[in-house]
Amino acid sequence: MKKENILLVLVIIYCCIIFALSSIPGSELQGITTPDYIMHGIEYTGLGFLLCWWLVETGEKPVTALLRAVVLASVYGISDEFHQYFVPGRCTSVSDWIADTLGSLAGAGILLQIRFWFKRT
Repeated sequence: MKKENILLVLVIIYCCIIFALSSIPGSELQGITTPDYIMHGIEYTGLGFLLCWWLVETGEKPVTALLRAVVLASVYGISDEFHQYFVPGRCTSVSDWIADTLGSLAGAGILLQIRFWFKRT
């Protein structure tokens, strides 16, 4: 199996994990004291990293891969916020979506920085 196909499968699995976490009712999250937007940022850092890695492996130029990864993750973040609207005890939040987008930018940037370091050595 090609590396790019394996990475695509990892992206899909990661998106399913995000969906599953977003499906947890708010009443089951009572003990979590970390702000929601922080959790979203961390979660989407991973998604941005994986998306950018996949896109680079498909032949995208690094900057284009970064931009596409952020757009894809941001759109998924919108769908995630919409999904949470229907989960009891959860709400839709623009600040969470912004955290999703910024987290994906951080993740994609980290991936490109790691690739840059390894190409220099």
